[in-house]
Order: sequence, then C-alpha cells, then structure tokens
Amino acid sequence: MRTAQERVDVLHGLARKLRHRRRQAALARLGAVCGILLICLTGEILKLDHVHTGVSPGMYTGATMLFESAGGYVLVAVIAFAVGAVITSVLVRRRQQTAAIEKENSQKTEPKGERGDNL
Repeated sequence: MRTAQERVDVLHGLARKLRHRRRQAALARLGAVCGILLICLTGEILKLDHVHTGVSPGMYTGATMLFESAGGYVLVAVIAFAVGAVITSVLVRRRQQTAAIEKENSQKTEPKGERGDNL
C-alpha cells in the first residue's frame, strides 16, 4: 500500500513527464515551421534573377552592389540569424536540463521529515 506522499510523488512525476512531452511537441512544431521558412526563403533567393547593368566592375560601390544583388546579403543575414537562434536555443535547453537534473538530485538527497514531507 502506498502512502499519501508516495502517491503525490507519483503524480508530480507524471505531471513533469506531461509538461516535458508538451514542450518537446511545441519545439518540434516550431522547428518544422522554421525549416519550412528557411526552405522557402532559400528557394526565393535562388529564383531571383540577377540582372546586370552595363556598368563596368570597377565602378561598383557598396550601395550599387547592395541594390543589384541584395538577395545574397539577405540570404547571408537569414542564415546567420538562423544559426544564432539554433545555437542559442540549444544552449538554453542544455542549461535548463542541467538545472532540472541538479534540482532533482538535490531533492532526492534532502532528508524528509517524520511524516514524509520536506521541511
């Protein structure tokens, strides 16, 4: 027969698993949306028709290059942002997992009172 504290612990564990599954599902959906967006943006950039005017290469300035081939700059900016967002999300998730594991380990090692509840 289980005590009331054991039942509460089981319920807390189930709630924790449910929250974890919901977070994972939300992250999977966001990842799919980001992937589709990246594919669409890449496709649009590749479809751009690079029309060159009759200006000689020596006369290009930064503003002219940006005007004529903005697609390349935009693509680099989008890719840099996506890589930064992925790295940030991975690091944040790793930090949260580490904190959750440390918290769980510290709760297991804390002594319990006479009635089984934490004091």
